[in-house]
Amino acid sequence: MAYGAAMSVSKAAGALIKEANKYTSFGRPIALLTFPVIVVDAPIVEAFIDDDGEMVVSAVDSGVLIWRNPVIHNLLNIISIVRRDDVESFAATMWSSCKSIVDFAQLEMPKLPMIEHKRKL
Repeated sequence: MAYGAAMSVSKAAGALIKEANKYTSFGRPIALLTFPVIVVDAPIVEAFIDDDGEMVVSAVDSGVLIWRNPVIHNLLNIISIVRRDDVESFAATMWSSCKSIVDFAQLEMPKLPMIEHKRKL
């Protein structure tokens, strides 16, 4: 089930990007942010080895799966996994993150050297 969910959200994100690229000017890709998310009803746990070499397991509200995605040529894909009762908080955090990225891009883009696109006749 986990693999199927990861594939589904990856395919959906890839389809959004592919569709958006059809409508860009100059035939060049645009910057499109996609945040694949899997929402679950079950508890999410994280496990890690602490400094003493002991395994620690604890419940968390969300996690991140970093996965080599076969849908996008094995490029890294970052998928958020969120408990259903934490979706609103997660969405607010992601909205804030998107706004920060857009604000940064608006400040920095004018500083980049622009390439003129001239059509050969």
